[in-house]
Amino acid sequence: MINKNLEKLIDLSKVKIRAERIALDLTQEEFSEFVDIKYATYKSFEQNGKISFENYIKILIKLNKDDQFLKFLNSFDFDKKKKKFNIKKKIKKRKKKK
Repeated sequence: MINKNLEKLIDLSKVKIRAERIALDLTQEEFSEFVDIKYATYKSFEQNGKISFENYIKILIKLNKDDQFLKFLNSFDFDKKKKKFNIKKKIKKRKKKK
C-alpha cells in the first residue's frame, strides 16, 4: 500500500513539475538552470522521479509553490503524547512478531 501511494506521489510530482516547465516554455536544461540544480539531476527527476528533498524544495520555491507546501506542512497537528504512544505501540508490535 505504501509503495503504491509512493509511486502515485512521485509520478504526479514529476508530471506536474514537467507541465510547469513546459508552460514556462523551457527546455530541461534551461529549467535546471532556472531552479539552480544540475541538468542531469533534473533530467533524472523527469525520467524516474528521483531527486533530493532539497532540490525538490528548490523547484517548488522557483515555481512559487513554496507557500502551498508550507500550508500543507503546517496543516499537520501532532499531539506529542499521541505521537509517542503510537511509536511505542508500533515498537511493541514489532517485538511481538519476532
